[in-house]
Amino acid sequence: ENFLQATISWLIFLAAGLVLCIDYRFWAVSKIGTLGRVEQVVLIAIAIFFWMLATWLFPLLAKMRGSLKEQFQNALRMSVAYFLPYTICTMAIAGGAAYAAIRNVGALIILLVLGFSLVSYLQSFFFYRVFAKHIDEDPVGECDPLYGYGAEPQKTDSGDNIRRKGTAE
Repeated sequence: ENFLQATISWLIFLAAGLVLCIDYRFWAVSKIGTLGRVEQVVLIAIAIFFWMLATWLFPLLAKMRGSLKEQFQNALRMSVAYFLPYTICTMAIAGGAAYAAIRNVGALIILLVLGFSLVSYLQSFFFYRVFAKHIDEDPVGECDPLYGYGAEPQKTDSGDNIRRKGTAE
C-alpha cells in the first residue's frame, strides 16, 4: 500500500514539476517584460508550495495509514501548522544539501556515499517531534528524542483523521 501511494505521489510531483519547469522556461525566454517576471515569481512560489507538501507527504506515508487524499490533506495541514520551525528547518536541510552538492564536488561525493540518509536522518528529528503530538506511542527509552528527556508526550486534537500504521480503520 505504501509503495503504491508513494509511487503515485512521486508521479504527481513529477508531472507538476515538469509543468512548472516548462512554464518557467517559457516565461524566462519570452520578451514580455514585467509580466514574465511576475509569472516567474508566481511559479517559484508554487514550486516552494509543492516542496513543502512533498517534505511532509512522504514521512506521513511511511508513518500513517489512510487514503492518498487524506495523506495529501494531512501533509498540507502539517506543512502550514508547523511552518516555523519544522517545515522551514526540514526544507533548509534538504535545500542546503542540494546547494552544497551543486556547488561543491566534495559535498556531492559525501552525499552520494552516505546515500542521502544523512539528510533524512537529520530531518527525522523534526518529524519525530511533530508525530509525537499525533500518534499514541510509548517512548523508546528514558532519553527518547520524541518526548524529550523524561517528559510525557503532548497530545493534540488537530490530527483527528491521522491513524497510526496497524490500527483498525
